Order: sequence, then structure tokens, then C-alpha cells
Amino acid sequence: MSMAELKQYTIWRAEGDATMLERMELLEKRRRLLEKDIQALMHNLEVIENKIDFYEERLQVKNEDFSSQLEAEKEKSTN
Repeated sequence: MSMAELKQYTIWRAEGDATMLERMELLEKRRRLLEKDIQALMHNLEVIENKIDFYEERLQVKNEDFSSQLEAEKEKSTN
């Protein structure tokens, strides 16, 4: 919650049951905003995980190619 929202919530809470609806609406609004933030964060996490997977695959292929190259050079030197 923002400081302004928290301050308003505190004022409403001090006023008692007459402001329960306002407090609930404020909390529901904050929940909707948090759900949007979570969706955006989940999307960003998915993008980053996909990039990590891409780099891991590329590095694995590169390491396999390097290992193959070393073996080929080793065979040449023994012949």
C-alpha cells in the first residue's frame, strides 16, 4: 500500500464499522494491482528463464564441439 492509502485505511479503521466497506474496497483495489504486478513479474521470469535455457544449450553445444575438436587433435598427434 502507498503511504496515502495506509493513512486513509488507518483513519477509516479508527472510525469503526461504518467504514468497513471503504476499507474492503481499498484492499480489493490493492489486491487487483498486486495481481497485475505478479502477472508481469511471472512473465518477466519466464522470459529470463527462456534466455537462460538458450544460453545453457548454446554453451553445452559449444563445449561438446570443443571436446570433439580436442579429441580430433589428439588423434592427429598420435598418428
